[in-house]
Amino acid sequence: ESEDGKEETKFVFDPIRTRYELRRYPIPARFLGTKDHALLKDIPEHKIFVNLSITEVLCTTTAEALAMGKFVVIPKHPSNTFFVQ
Repeated sequence: ESEDGKEETKFVFDPIRTRYELRRYPIPARFLGTKDHALLKDIPEHKIFVNLSITEVLCTTTAEALAMGKFVVIPKHPSNTFFVQ
């Protein structure tokens, strides 16, 4: 419990592994398409950057998003090891 008496819940990241699971347990979010994250820097509601690339060796866009204070979603891949720390 927290100081104000409310129960605290821990977030556990358990990604969906199959398309069957995705259909059965849809993610409660809407993806509205791609946006240039640099254009969203002054909009506080946009705090998540999704980079699904496993071929971007330097991961420049991920580093930029982190520098802008965004949460970053990246695949588990050797090219992203630095960011997973």
